Amino acid sequence: MENNKIAVGLDIGTTKIVAMIGRKNEYGKLEILGIGKAKSLGVKRGVVSNITQTIQSIQQAVEESESVSGHKIENVVVGIAGQHIRSLHHSDYITRANADEVIDEKGVPVPPANMTELEKRKYKADWEAAWQKEWQGIMEREILKLKLSKSELINMGILLPATGGKRLVNMQMLFESKMLDGAFNKFKCRLVAQGHPGAVRKHIDYDSVFAPAPHLESARMFRAFEVLLCWNAVDFDINQAYVIGKADSDQQYPVRLPAGPIREQHRQADGTETYALITGNLYGLPTACRTYTKERHRLILERLPQRTGWTASKLLREPCCYHLNTGHKHGNIFSNIHTDDADNLVQRKEDVKPFLDQMNKLFGHNGKDGIRVGDGKDLLGIHRERWTKDGVRYIRMTQSGHIDKTFDLHCQNRRDHQQRPPTFPFPVGDGHPVLDNMNKAVGVTPDEAKQVLDEGFRQILGCELWTSRCTMPDTSYAASVLSKCMAAPSRIARAAAEHVGHFMHANRERGIQFNSHGNLEPVCYFDSGYRQKKLYDKPQYGYIIFWGGGPIIWKSKRHSQIPQSVSQAEFETITHAWRDIKWVRELIKELGLGKWVERPTPMIGDNQNSITWSKEDMMADGNRHFEHKYFTV
Repeated sequence: MENNKIAVGLDIGTTKIVAMIGRKNEYGKLEILGIGKAKSLGVKRGVVSNITQTIQSIQQAVEESESVSGHKIENVVVGIAGQHIRSLHHSDYITRANADEVIDEKGVPVPPANMTELEKRKYKADWEAAWQKEWQGIMEREILKLKLSKSELINMGILLPATGGKRLVNMQMLFESKMLDGAFNKFKCRLVAQGHPGAVRKHIDYDSVFAPAPHLESARMFRAFEVLLCWNAVDFDINQAYVIGKADSDQQYPVRLPAGPIREQHRQADGTETYALITGNLYGLPTACRTYTKERHRLILERLPQRTGWTASKLLREPCCYHLNTGHKHGNIFSNIHTDDADNLVQRKEDVKPFLDQMNKLFGHNGKDGIRVGDGKDLLGIHRERWTKDGVRYIRMTQSGHIDKTFDLHCQNRRDHQQRPPTFPFPVGDGHPVLDNMNKAVGVTPDEAKQVLDEGFRQILGCELWTSRCTMPDTSYAASVLSKCMAAPSRIARAAAEHVGHFMHANRERGIQFNSHGNLEPVCYFDSGYRQKKLYDKPQYGYIIFWGGGPIIWKSKRHSQIPQSVSQAEFETITHAWRDIKWVRELIKELGLGKWVERPTPMIGDNQNSITWSKEDMMADGNRHFEHKYFTV
């Protein structure tokens, strides 16, 4: 659209018709000049049933937009949809004039493989700006000791590969086209050490890499907490999180600078290559997360109270969740940090800005911002939508962008053949893979398994597992069964995976939802199968725990042993569910809501024998052979 050139869009819908007039302004953005709306008469389900009424509605919308904008409409771009609209998927090819100007089919820049390759790219300036920003941050935090020769590293007692000492570790700039809810967001770059087992060896270069990570369940509990108590939700990213912290003296690694401009700039005057020593922390090292987590604990639990007078502690049941108090009776803050993504609940609105300011200073360096505050809508690839209706607050969590990408990349057969979206999350009958008692797919030949794996079975399953774990409880059975097929998948398993992807796509806007009028006390529902035809002798069990009107935990798994009756299967399921219920109750107490778990948590099932055996000291022929570990609830 040229500057000052008017463009008009006309959308003909079943309920309303909208005409919109706009133009490109001096900043290259679309400026809306006028909008006209009219009730859609004569259109039913996208089909024009009364042409006269439809014309009158269009004229009304057009005249209103002309009146508002002061422009006369001559040409429009029309949008219309309905069940009568059909499309055909067709593939072809073109020859690009410059093959190095790489974008994908959606127009998203394809990241260069390394710094040398970006020299040929169309978006060279954007990628260069990304790596220069990353390198500047590395330099400011003094992570690397630069311009060291090999002989200097040997004399320091660090580079000693011949005697079992440390080896040179390569570094690389990784480029990424950052996406947000399915759309391109920004050019991103990250410096990483290629700390594979051959370069950085366990029990030689390091011993432990453990660092706690938050549960996905706690993120959902935060949403229930938020909507039930009406606390203020804020989120932020910690800038360059994995470069925060200092390496222990025995875990400082010699590294080779990434190929390209950085390596060339640091050569000696005679052209000899120089090396560096990691004295801080860096992505790619096996110990990076552990080093960063230790420093994060120190900053929040020690430095923050020293600077502010606030109190700070971390929760026992969720060690990455911190409880802060600003000194006010209602000055509570909970911060749940997923590596570099912080999900926060602030009790008082007036504490939001001081909290963010303190965290910005805490993680900042040399006056630079330490965090980037989010909009509260997207975190961990999950979109959060909030609204109020009739005095009830709602939150919905969805992954439509991720699901769209999964469907486009991996469900071509169903898309190309225009198959109807399935109404059930997993196929039944012959479309269901058969698993034996060892959790292996039955009747799969090595050649068949290899072909299905080569076609990307693990990739589609990985995408679906993430969706199932985050926002789609009703696909957990499908995810469980298909994951058992991962080692040797059949054609049936591949078709079932596409079935699941199509179901997810058709229901991608549904997600999971919490509301302020939901249950204050958690409640659990459980069930188990028995003698399921496709699962030999070990049936599937499942349970789901609700809080705040929405699901916070769900599981679907196979029994580890063969139950002798449906009652035994459901009795054992109660114990499996109890483990998560216990964790939920203890975490709710740590969040300061112990009054909501003073009473026993209801566990609801449909098998009377299993319920009776749990409630009464009954030992009968039907249950006296059960293992002791299941007599818990």
